[in-house]
Amino acid sequence: AILSLNTIAHTVGAAGAGAQAQAVFGDAWITASSAVLTVLILVFSEIIPKTLGAAFWRQLAPLVASTLTPMMVVMYPFVRLSEAITRLVSGGHGHGAMSREEFEAMADVGREHGVLAERESLTIKNLFEFADLQVQDALTPRTVLFTFPADQTVGGVIAAHSELPYARIPLRDPARPEHTEHYVLRADVLSAAAHDEHERPLRSLARPLRQVTPELGLADLLQTFQASGEHIAAVKDEYGGLVGVISLEDVIESLLGIEIVDEVDKVSDLQAWARTKALAPPE
Repeated sequence: AILSLNTIAHTVGAAGAGAQAQAVFGDAWITASSAVLTVLILVFSEIIPKTLGAAFWRQLAPLVASTLTPMMVVMYPFVRLSEAITRLVSGGHGHGAMSREEFEAMADVGREHGVLAERESLTIKNLFEFADLQVQDALTPRTVLFTFPADQTVGGVIAAHSELPYARIPLRDPARPEHTEHYVLRADVLSAAAHDEHERPLRSLARPLRQVTPELGLADLLQTFQASGEHIAAVKDEYGGLVGVISLEDVIESLLGIEIVDEVDKVSDLQAWARTKALAPPE
């Protein structure tokens, strides 16, 4: 309605002003009058009103809103006609909604103009890219996993490690290293140690470890974690081989585009560390 009325006003105004200029000044002044009218329309009908609207929109919104309803009633036939022509020309394939790419571009523009902070812009863009990410993009590779043998005792763990850096630790089968289907909670291990259960095997504290594929979408995995209350899963390939482990923290890091570290983390990005280890020459 607004665009239609704006176009009608400009067209009718320009035609009427041109006719009056021709009648008063003659044909010789049509070009000059058209140029002056173009500048006046550009300055007083486009630049100044839109600049004021962008700068003082909060103060102007109540006043302008009260005029929209009657304007929409008057312009309704023109709006319906415009919609019909648009559908006819586009074959019904036109879209009024913004695309994902346009939202990401707006985040960049907001950052460049200081409306959004760098971190806010990155988070918005990550929200749209998150739907395309898979488990294999965020997992902790098998080569850098921190695991315990399933037959190790609580006392053996405490003696070998002055601190346990992770809240959830996968258990590996000593006979079949690829067979990683359980994990233990750090809290359970420390609780058993506090109760002098040093000879208790870790497998007695084990919890089932969810198995997922590398191609599973991170958004789907996040929903699974939320529904089940789980925070960790083993990633297996099509042959059942262990590819790595992914945690809720890994998913959140991918969603926000940041590395979350705590007081005991020695490496912020385990994927980068795994690549570095793979490329490093043997000692």
